Amino acid sequence: MNTLTRSERNHKRKTRRAAVPAVAVAMMTMLLTFGACNSKDDPAEKNFGKDSSVAVTAFKLSDTDNSSKFRLDSVFFSIDLENGVIFNADSLPLGTNVTKLVPVISYPSSVSEAIITMEGGAVRTGDVDYKTSPSDSIDFSGNVFLKLTAQDGKTERTYRLKVNVHKVPSDSLMWTEVGTASLPSRTGAPTAQKSARSGDTVYTMVREDDGTLTLATTQNPGPDSWAKTAVTEPRTFDVRSFTATEGNFYILDDRGELYMSRDAKTWTATRQIWVSLLGGYNGVAIGIRSQNGQLLHTSYPVVHGEPALEPGFPVRESSALCSFTTKWNPNPIALLAGGTDVDGNAVGAVWAYDGYDWAQIASRSDMALRQPTLIPYYAIRAVPKGNTATELEMSAWLLTGGQRPDGTLNRDVLISYDNGVNWQRAVDYLQLPQELPSFRAADAVVLERDMSADVQDYWKARARLPHTLNGFDVSWQCPYIYLFGGYGEDGNFMARVRRGVLARLAFTPIF
Repeated sequence: MNTLTRSERNHKRKTRRAAVPAVAVAMMTMLLTFGACNSKDDPAEKNFGKDSSVAVTAFKLSDTDNSSKFRLDSVFFSIDLENGVIFNADSLPLGTNVTKLVPVISYPSSVSEAIITMEGGAVRTGDVDYKTSPSDSIDFSGNVFLKLTAQDGKTERTYRLKVNVHKVPSDSLMWTEVGTASLPSRTGAPTAQKSARSGDTVYTMVREDDGTLTLATTQNPGPDSWAKTAVTEPRTFDVRSFTATEGNFYILDDRGELYMSRDAKTWTATRQIWVSLLGGYNGVAIGIRSQNGQLLHTSYPVVHGEPALEPGFPVRESSALCSFTTKWNPNPIALLAGGTDVDGNAVGAVWAYDGYDWAQIASRSDMALRQPTLIPYYAIRAVPKGNTATELEMSAWLLTGGQRPDGTLNRDVLISYDNGVNWQRAVDYLQLPQELPSFRAADAVVLERDMSADVQDYWKARARLPHTLNGFDVSWQCPYIYLFGGYGEDGNFMARVRRGVLARLAFTPIF
């Protein structure tokens, strides 16, 4: 069972400071993203005095003649007086043209000369006298410096001016293989799998090519990170029915009998014959059984009776049952999508369960998918605020993969911002990339990975650490989607593990 435990933001970011200016973190963000290095004669490396007569007091960009939809004059720039660097830690959107930007610079009246120097620009190089030509455009695609000179003609300071632009769309869902990770296997050639999460551990049940069964576990999916154990089956298990809950594991055999385990290794028959096992909820198994020709909702153990199945309810091949909690309901809410009904027709709907009853909460024709993948995750959404829009990180549900009624595999990603009630096709940067094969019956597990960066270590490696920096750790948790297995267009099993992340969640935080 995949569980989204908080309806808002659940990845956490924190810092540990060690006598370092806060702006150093933002400088690290810039370096991590762009790998910038100063040359040996970089004026920003000089040891400047503390004379306020040549201090830049404010810096921004004018929005004049800006052809993009992004408000350049709303971008915040940090001014590092200690190191002589002025930069935007939160990079501009991918593709922003920085070759003709007009800076708006403030400094004391004691400044007698302000010269901007452009080196290696794409369209322009040379000097601009800012005092006489403040509206002249600057090419920030190369190295840009600002030199201020006081009225005494001796006191001066040179600043490095940097306008940073993302090299990838910050709101894109980026997918990669986990190293060269194949699915965990004892023989190296699995033919089927089912992966689920219980607590902080991923449990993957694998059918080997020799017919045996393997349980693999890990808290950090990746090459050589799995513990693998052979599983003895009382009967032949249906691997795709494997379910993990809080403290218990369930699986059906080839006759539909439900088995239970405390460790997913030793299994005990429950003597319950089910039509299908939908998933786990609050430690119990949720499924469907048949009695006297009628299909019933059921659970093991039975908690709130066994009502008759609603017309159109998915009997088989739905997504995994995924749960989330809200402050308005004492019980979790579980969702499942797609599947096939009792007549084998594709179900284009989302169903919700509150521990007592099932209800259809959404219906769309493009949800009519067999074995789709439902993912509790995040997205960035622009929320109107006055004449502008504020970008908010929000909980979101993604639905993708699966097989359409015509037999083709679905590549569209649908998204819901309101826990499954309303759905729409996600924006292009959340769609599956071309390099990710089409799939059905893939399992998604979302895990928060501990991430950290060290300004001191990074600067030593990349840009010669200034003496004023003596260490700055920043750590945060980044939610990654791990995608296990699946079947491709050719019907063959794909024994791979892939990882997805919303790009900006993996960027070093800015403070």
